[in-house]
Amino acid sequence: MEKGKQMNLYWIVAREEYDNVEDIERSYAQFTLEFEKRDIAFSFLALEDCIVTTHPNCEMNLTYKGNVLDESNSTFIISQANLNAQARSIASTLRHYLRAKGARLLNGSIAGIEALEWNKVAQMTLASVHGAPVLPFTMLGYHRHVVPAIQRFASNYSGEYIFKPTGTGMGFGVIKSFNLQHAVSTGNLISASSVEYFMTPYLAGARDVRFFFIANKLAFIKFRIPLGNGYIGNVASGGEQFTLSESEFLEQYDNESYFQQMRHLSINIAAKSGCTTLAVDWLMNESGFYFNEMSTAETDLTTLPDEIRTEVFDHLAKTVHGYYE
Repeated sequence: MEKGKQMNLYWIVAREEYDNVEDIERSYAQFTLEFEKRDIAFSFLALEDCIVTTHPNCEMNLTYKGNVLDESNSTFIISQANLNAQARSIASTLRHYLRAKGARLLNGSIAGIEALEWNKVAQMTLASVHGAPVLPFTMLGYHRHVVPAIQRFASNYSGEYIFKPTGTGMGFGVIKSFNLQHAVSTGNLISASSVEYFMTPYLAGARDVRFFFIANKLAFIKFRIPLGNGYIGNVASGGEQFTLSESEFLEQYDNESYFQQMRHLSINIAAKSGCTTLAVDWLMNESGFYFNEMSTAETDLTTLPDEIRTEVFDHLAKTVHGYYE
């Protein structure tokens, strides 16, 4: 990379999957400001306008709206489109293209497994291999196999259920069913969908606890709590949250075993992941805790306290710049 040349950080998203793209971009305005301070130009790119093509000089490039992107001084985040099969395939192609070209993907593989970030079933498998407790669950298969899978699972686990898409984030499409009859009706709808689902028992009174690692260091712990009788802790879906530094967390929760077990397991998972950036999420209530999901650079970093935000973006900037030095 030419010395002194500004770096680019491109986040490629399937914009049609969001109700209001402008809202998403406004919520990430903090990214733009923080990266600008560190000589990195941050911007969203629409997936549908990204094309890999060869040119008359036989050079292969990624283009955006017909213009060649300078991959030599750019870093990428690619969101896995989940609601449109063609978009999902294109996102996968771009991901593999950038990996093959040696470009920097901030949301690269986890533990050497490509695109594991977007498969919660595979994530639970990886976490359980490293000793993390997981809630009972079942994949639902597809089409006419969905309802029988629900009925078999419900014969062993009665009560209320949560249905989650295997590959989406931000609380999208999470459904709570109150009994078997409701669960079967939910299954009828899922069977007509192109989105893959799995189901688990509903964990009453649960909160979401996130351990975020950057440069192999625990940077913060975020608590997300559903409001009232809600069941989704994601802020975009009505939850509330607060964030603690590691020292604040240890001071407040040092003697509470569940929290320290989650912390130690998160440290182990982060070390095994091979990722510079990783968030490990858990569900917990008074009776126990369970691995929920993990994510890399697509983690929400828009509402951090000043001191934590400075440290996180300093490390992210070093990652972006360091790859090309």
